[in-house]
Order: sequence, then structure tokens, then C-alpha cells
Amino acid sequence: MKKLTPWYPGDVKPVRPGIYQRLLGSSAFYACFTSKGYWTLGHVSLPEAIYLATVCPSGFQNRPWRGLAEEPK
Repeated sequence: MKKLTPWYPGDVKPVRPGIYQRLLGSSAFYACFTSKGYWTLGHVSLPEAIYLATVCPSGFQNRPWRGLAEEPK
């Protein structure tokens, strides 16, 4: 498993677009942070989150998030 960053508060946005984990209560889900600077709808399934990244923005832009702590290979 890849090493993950600590959780960042929702008012801090990622530097790079991509798929990240976000928190809803104590449950994590996947969502895309776009190059336009907003989060899209998320899902517990990574493939579904990738699909939803093309659909529409999330109504929840300030949820905590985390990403990979190392470059993907």
C-alpha cells in the first residue's frame, strides 16, 4: 500500500488535480480535485469516483482530505 499524507483540513486545497481520499464523518471515500479548483462527487469505490469526476461538482467543498505521500509509480 502506498504511504498517505496526514489528513488536511477542508479549507486547504491540494496543489495538484487528481483523485484523493476525503472524510465524511469517520468514513473515507474517493473524490477528484479538478484543475479548475473544485471537488467533484465522490464514491467509496475508486472506479466510481473516477467516473463521477467527469459528472458534476460536489456540494461539499470543505471536507478533510489526504493523498499519496510519494509519487505514484
